[in-house]
Amino acid sequence: MSKQTALASLSRRSLDAMCMDLYGTNRLDTHYARLELVRMWQSRHHLTADGWPGTATLRALWLLHRPTREQVIAAALTACEWPDVAYKLGTGGYDWLPDDVPLDACDCSGLVAHVFARSRNATGADLGKLEWIETTQLLRDGQTTRELVRALPLDEARPGDLVCYGDKAGGQGHVGIVVDSKGWTVDCSSSSGKTGSAIRLRDRRRLWASKSALALRPVWYA
Repeated sequence: MSKQTALASLSRRSLDAMCMDLYGTNRLDTHYARLELVRMWQSRHHLTADGWPGTATLRALWLLHRPTREQVIAAALTACEWPDVAYKLGTGGYDWLPDDVPLDACDCSGLVAHVFARSRNATGADLGKLEWIETTQLLRDGQTTRELVRALPLDEARPGDLVCYGDKAGGQGHVGIVVDSKGWTVDCSSSSGKTGSAIRLRDRRRLWASKSALALRPVWYA
């Protein structure tokens, strides 16, 4: 990826976060000063100040702006309002600190990456032993390395946590975001994408229990 492409791919939210860190306010003219903005932000945070928004820079930016429970819940509920989102496996969640604009297509783990405001495709230094964000990888991380989440019994899930079961017998697993104290979740499902948006608020408690799902808590929550 060229520097020009990398700079162009920075979301408005990422640029606003850098501006806030540097100046205490969002600036409206960053579209023509991205290279210098990134370079100044890198220098402020003791990174190689080359203006290249690579993995180290984006990881540092995300670590400073990790979403709270309230922000995760709000992002999930906002996604429910997106019209006509199609379910497409492997789609969605490929932007760092993504802009709050509707997606055309998404899958369940792509939605999770989106509400977490990170890229599901960032590897190596960012996700540690995770290859990318998807159901089985999330469960494996939650039960072993805990780079992104840690596993809990299903009855300990709180709003802002995830519930997840992994791939079995060649089938895909599933993951959703808990949004209230009763255990209702927002998820993206192919079965519901036949009519209206694939992203919906649902009472999935019976499904999670039948699949022996686990709760997954983001490691940065207090």
